[in-house]
Amino acid sequence: DMQALYHQHWRTSSPFRGVDRVKLIISIIECRESDGGCNYEYEKALTRGPNGQNCLEAFFPLHDEDEMLPVLRKVIDVYTMPWNIPTDELKDYFGEKIGLYFKWAAHYTSWMSMAAVVGMITFVFSTGLFETLGKEYTMQGAWGEDDENPRGVYRATGLWGAKVDHVLVPVFCVFMSFWSVLYFESWKSTQVTMAQRWGMHGSEDEQQDRPTFIQNPENVEINSPVDGSPMFYFPPALSAHRKNMGMLMTSTFVVITM
Repeated sequence: DMQALYHQHWRTSSPFRGVDRVKLIISIIECRESDGGCNYEYEKALTRGPNGQNCLEAFFPLHDEDEMLPVLRKVIDVYTMPWNIPTDELKDYFGEKIGLYFKWAAHYTSWMSMAAVVGMITFVFSTGLFETLGKEYTMQGAWGEDDENPRGVYRATGLWGAKVDHVLVPVFCVFMSFWSVLYFESWKSTQVTMAQRWGMHGSEDEQQDRPTFIQNPENVEINSPVDGSPMFYFPPALSAHRKNMGMLMTSTFVVITM
């Protein structure tokens, strides 16, 4: 009787989205039996070795195409601008973490469009598209006066002969320096806003280990020094050995190529 007071999802006709139902199923699988759950330790089922059962390769929910396809059509539509990507609908289907990724991709692409416009203007002028073609290029002609160029007008050598020392190139470099700082600050503000809207504050503390990491036989299962819960630990000596071998191989190939 109280369901009418809650917002109902268009697909499930209930207050729970499809992704919410998946989260509830996983919580029931993990929860203790005294709390009505299965108390199934799927991490051990994924683990290979003496401490694992190795009876589960992976587990994942199936797609609901009736809900997924309309959202994907909006995303892949050629007329959909980056700032019009339906991130809320993506979040409702794939979850908040995937939705935040698409939000970042849309935000980054939108900001890149501004840099692309300025970069294109710099490229066009540096190629001499609007200048006299076929004349000899000199730095003095670009920055000052000479006998053949009393007004110091820029002279290019060809339509596609871009000049890295064109006067607009350092201007573009300064613009990109400011652009990168402003973009980063804008994304930090957007990320915090979306995390608050979608209830993701503290979600970075709930990250789960990848199944491929859990199944690595070289890992060591220890008790967490923070709360005593079991966790997988990759030996630092083995990690350092792999890094050193990678650096050695990279240095060897660099020396050979030189």
